[in-house]
Amino acid sequence: MTEVNTENIDNNQELRAEVELVSLGSKNDARDWKTLSFVKRIQNLPSPLERYFCPRFYLDPDCDQMSDMLILLHSNRVGVVCLAPSHPIVRKNVCVEKVDFQINQSLNRLDNKVTGKHKKGGQRVKKESLLCTIYAGLKAFKIQACIPGALVEVNSRLVNEPGLLTSDPFQSGFIAIILPPFHLESELRTNAYTRPEKYIDIRKSFIHPEFRICCND
Repeated sequence: MTEVNTENIDNNQELRAEVELVSLGSKNDARDWKTLSFVKRIQNLPSPLERYFCPRFYLDPDCDQMSDMLILLHSNRVGVVCLAPSHPIVRKNVCVEKVDFQINQSLNRLDNKVTGKHKKGGQRVKKESLLCTIYAGLKAFKIQACIPGALVEVNSRLVNEPGLLTSDPFQSGFIAIILPPFHLESELRTNAYTRPEKYIDIRKSFIHPEFRICCND
């Protein structure tokens, strides 16, 4: 029986359904070879992260702190804010004790509510607006929005699962989703941030190889 590793298609329903149409236990050699050929093509496909997101980087001007951020710009215009591979929490795999979305006595990012297709009602943020404070390795890291616009949501899972910031920093460990103004969409992709190739050139000695996939344009 031909064994198939479906790890790369777990999150893709169309591919998973197509795989199910291929006989994995056939005694017919031709069909077995067809199965192997199909699986090889699946494994060479780009991940959803590579297909749907355009990565851009905010480089911390403080070279000692180097709290760089990753902004994943989706095709539907929203931006997903994450810690960059070169951020000290990710780079050093620092144990995260707490993520606090309480900005001040009257503002908590967890209270953010949006409605409708156009995500109306979200808290307005500027690039320098504080999203949260991460407590890790006896330090407090102030995380800024990096994108101006309407806050769609913050990742409430981080309250109970702060370790996602290091175990899965670019997907389950994202920090927030922000919808920028329509007129800024082109600028955000072209001029506002550092492109992947330049980011890698500047920070290459601080990026672990396993995180290079998120740096592809």
